[in-house]
Amino acid sequence: IAVAPAIAAALAAECGEGEYAGEPQASRREAALDVIDRARPKEVPAAWVEALAAILPGAATTGVRPGPSPPVEAAFLGPVLRTLAGLSLSAAQRTRLAPQALAIAGDATSPPALVPLALRVGGPAETIPAPLFARLVAILGHGPGDGRSAGDASPLDRSAAAAARATATCSPAVLESIAATFETLPPGDVAVLLPGITAARGTPLTR
Repeated sequence: IAVAPAIAAALAAECGEGEYAGEPQASRREAALDVIDRARPKEVPAAWVEALAAILPGAATTGVRPGPSPPVEAAFLGPVLRTLAGLSLSAAQRTRLAPQALAIAGDATSPPALVPLALRVGGPAETIPAPLFARLVAILGHGPGDGRSAGDASPLDRSAAAAARATATCSPAVLESIAATFETLPPGDVAVLLPGITAARGTPLTR
């Protein structure tokens, strides 16, 4: 019943903009987000997309916000991205969310765990902008493109980055830099990335 118009609107209202100074209101927002995450309907109500987009950095209100407003919105950024990544968003809804999602993925201050989630929201993965490949490679453990040390990325972060990279197309130079990470990656992550390397042949495959 979560997608019934009145209930969908009520859930969106709990997630959307408002005053969240106290813990009770924050708990209600968390509960509404949990319902949306569990419902996962075939057609996502537009009200949900708009409400969750308002929580993401760069939401258009009176202007463009440079980032989430602490403390509640920052705390909900990960769960919101995780929920959006699990929803069956339409092409129009992904287009609506893509600028904000890709901005999060490209932000050097974003934790590594948020980057693959943001890319899933802003998909399809083959449209990943070239600069974001550097972030994914850095999360895999190679190169200085992350702005955070490679040690900040957990094994799960690296696996998620591998999955995001595996479904995207990129240049031979990027593929070669990815191949250079194989010496330190777990076999499972190498297996995810290897088809793209073998298909490219040439220098990446030699590496």
